[in-house]
Amino acid sequence: MSSPEFRILRQSVRLDDHEDAIGNALNIILSNKINWDELYARADLHSIKPFVAKIINKLPPLSVPENFRDRINEAYRENLYHQLRNTAEFFRIKDTLENEGIISVPYKGFWLAHEFYGNLADRESVDIDLYIHFRDLDRIIRILPLLGYKAEKSSSPEFIRKIKRESAEFNFDRFEGPERLYHVEFHWKTGSSMHGLDISLDELSSHIIPGKLQNKDLQAFSQSANLLLAIMHHGGKDSFLQLKQVADIGVIIKNSHDIDWEWILGKARQYKMENLVYLALRLASEITGIKTPEALKIRTDSKNIRRLADERIRLMEEEAVKLSETIYRSLDLQFHLRTRNSFKIRTGLITSNWRSAILSFIMPHKLLNYYLKKRYNIDKPD
Repeated sequence: MSSPEFRILRQSVRLDDHEDAIGNALNIILSNKINWDELYARADLHSIKPFVAKIINKLPPLSVPENFRDRINEAYRENLYHQLRNTAEFFRIKDTLENEGIISVPYKGFWLAHEFYGNLADRESVDIDLYIHFRDLDRIIRILPLLGYKAEKSSSPEFIRKIKRESAEFNFDRFEGPERLYHVEFHWKTGSSMHGLDISLDELSSHIIPGKLQNKDLQAFSQSANLLLAIMHHGGKDSFLQLKQVADIGVIIKNSHDIDWEWILGKARQYKMENLVYLALRLASEITGIKTPEALKIRTDSKNIRRLADERIRLMEEEAVKLSETIYRSLDLQFHLRTRNSFKIRTGLITSNWRSAILSFIMPHKLLNYYLKKRYNIDKPD
C-alpha cells in the first residue's frame, strides 16, 4: 500500500469530487501517523504545494499541525508572488520583442495557471517559458542582454551552435546581485534532437489565438495546442514522474470545451507518440478522476497502456526522481522506448544514452566540467 503521505497527495490533485477528496484526506490523517515533513518534501518534489495547501485549508484546524499549515500556506503565497512577478516580466519581454517583429507565445508556466487553473497561485512554477520561431533566436540572443539578462550557461558562439544543433531551448537569467530574479526559457520545439518532437511555431500557427491576461492582449495557444504541448513536454521530453505533470493534463481537459482530438491524434501519429496521448489520458483519469473521451477509451484501456500507467504511478510513489543517475537514466530510456513507435527515434535515444553513459564512465565529472568550462566557458554539463 502507498504511504499515507502519498495518498494525501493523490487526494489533493483530484478533480472529480472535491468533497470526497477532502473526506478521504481527513480519514487518512486520522487513521495514520503522518510525517508532516515528509508530506511537505513530497509535495515539493511533485511541485504540487498549491494543491496540498488548498485541501489542507479545507480540513478541521486540529487535524493538521499549525506549523505545517503555516508552512504550506506560505509556499502557496510565495508561488502567487513569483507568478505575478513572472507575468509582469513576461509582458516587458514580449513588448520588447514585438517592437522588433518577434513573436513569443507563453507556454506552460503562468499561462496554464491563468487559462486553465483559473488562479495564478494554483499552479506551481518558477520559470517564464516562451515559444518562438527558431529563425528569431539570434536576434533574441542579441536583445535579451539589453533587458539585463545573460545567457544561463554560456554565450560563446561555439556553445550557441551546439545548442541550436542539439537542444530545444536557449535560456537566460536576470540577477540582482547574487539573487536570480528571473529565469526565461525560449523554446523552438519541445525536446532535444534525440526526442523527435520538433513541432515548430509555424506548425502551430493555426492554433495561435488572441488571449488576454490582466487586461492585456497577447497571442496564446488554443486549448488543443496547450494539451498537445503538455503531453509532448511532460511525457515525451520528461517521463510523467511528477503528479504536477499529470494534474496539468487533467486540468486542461476538465476546463476545455473544444479540444480537437482529431488534430491532436494526427500530430501524435506524425511525431510517433500516439501511446503518449493514451497514457496521458489514462494517468489523468486514474489520478485526477477526469473522464476519458468515450471514443478513446478502447486505446486507453488497452493492456499496454494500463501497464505503463501502473508503472508510472508506482515510480511516483517510490520517488523515482531521487534514484541514482544510472538507474534513473535506465528507467527513463525504457519508458521512452516503450512510448515511441519510431525506429529512428528509438535508435537515437539508445545512442544518446550510451554516449552519455560511456562519457560519464571514462571521464570523471571534475575533468568533464573542466573541459566544458575551457571549451564553452561554462562550469557544468548541459
